Amino acid sequence: QSLIQNDIDLRDTRKNCDKGNLRVKPQQGTAVFWYNYLSDGEGWVGELDDFALHGGCLVTQGTKWIANNWINVDPNRRRQQQFQQEMERYAGAGAE
Repeated sequence: QSLIQNDIDLRDTRKNCDKGNLRVKPQQGTAVFWYNYLSDGEGWVGELDDFALHGGCLVTQGTKWIANNWINVDPNRRRQQQFQQEMERYAGAGAE
């Protein structure tokens, strides 16, 4: 409900792009990075961040270029810990 304000649906990022609370002007050679999840306070992936809603504005001049790089994190804490241990073991083996 917090994304619907004064009868404006902020979830429709293309239609209401100018009403978002953060807009980044494109600059060649730069990138924008954000997390879609909150931390659980102990350094692990927590709940989905409902306020990480994002979208692209319509192109009004020039050409739009975009590239995505998705970094997936397993939400299962036990598997996260196992993976971290494996990576530490792997890094240690490479130092020998």
